Amino acid sequence: MGFGPPMGYCVAEPLQEKHKIWDSYWHDSRIKSTVAESSPEAEALLDAHWRELFVDLPNGAAIRDLACGNGAVALIAAHMSNDTGKGFKIYGVESAAIDPPKYVPKEELLKTIEFTPVTPIELLPYQTGQFDVVVSQYGMEFADSRAIGEAIRVLKRGGKFSAITFAANTFPVVQSASKMRQSQYLINSTKLFEMATAVAQALNNIEKGPAEESQGRDSKKYLEKFSKEVENTMTKFKHGDSEVIEAVIISLQHVFVIRKNTEIASQLNMISLMKKRISSHIARLDAITRAAMGDSALLGFKRKLADAGLMNIASSPFALPTGVIGHKIVGTRM
Repeated sequence: MGFGPPMGYCVAEPLQEKHKIWDSYWHDSRIKSTVAESSPEAEALLDAHWRELFVDLPNGAAIRDLACGNGAVALIAAHMSNDTGKGFKIYGVESAAIDPPKYVPKEELLKTIEFTPVTPIELLPYQTGQFDVVVSQYGMEFADSRAIGEAIRVLKRGGKFSAITFAANTFPVVQSASKMRQSQYLINSTKLFEMATAVAQALNNIEKGPAEESQGRDSKKYLEKFSKEVENTMTKFKHGDSEVIEAVIISLQHVFVIRKNTEIASQLNMISLMKKRISSHIARLDAITRAAMGDSALLGFKRKLADAGLMNIASSPFALPTGVIGHKIVGTRM
């Protein structure tokens, strides 16, 4: 399939580096965005929006999905292409180190999409006017303003642009802020991971080494300290959201449950990996809260789209009956 990077193209290192926080997120066999993951109603609304856009495209239309993740929007286009026989040419570009066919093997149609990983959308390696449609779902707002010009540059004249972006003070963003506070508290204000490590080692000493009274006392002491840390942490969040806190505590306790069938090195690695993932999660949640557009940012985004050559620009709240889940922005290339 065509439209590969031109000769001599290379990724700008600072742009590549800032998106590495998403690598592990897209290596977890997920397709959906953070918004769709938390709400079947949101997933259905997003699906309907993109199907409405793609349904009138001509045979062989070229579709470019910017900041595509594991291909949520591209996959909708692929299903429509497959169902209608229109033979869309579908391309995804992502700053993170994605490999959707590898990490989401159950979705066979991902193999029909050409993905370009580790490629900032601020510096698209494609010729001008190549695509009939350029789309982005919860992606463009994370890039700097150069991404807007690039998105419009690669559109054909008369081509369609459509983006869904995070909107400030909406449920997905408020929820992200809550999860970030919980995650920061886990890392900065508790010793849950250290206590869990001590418990795992003490239990292993009892079960794998010679039985000694002192080892039994150690394991009891560390279990009591871990339980106390759990109690203190849950008390802190008893009047607020605590799903991240609860999920991490359950996961740490699970390490103790599976210890008889799991080597101590693997147990300790699981605890360490949990802590690293929480740290990455904090960075991603912070990025979401910072990227979410208020009214002035939305106006600036639309103004830059117009400056780049988009016309008939319209925006509206992208909303469920329960509330707004983003901005919908559409336009046509001059």
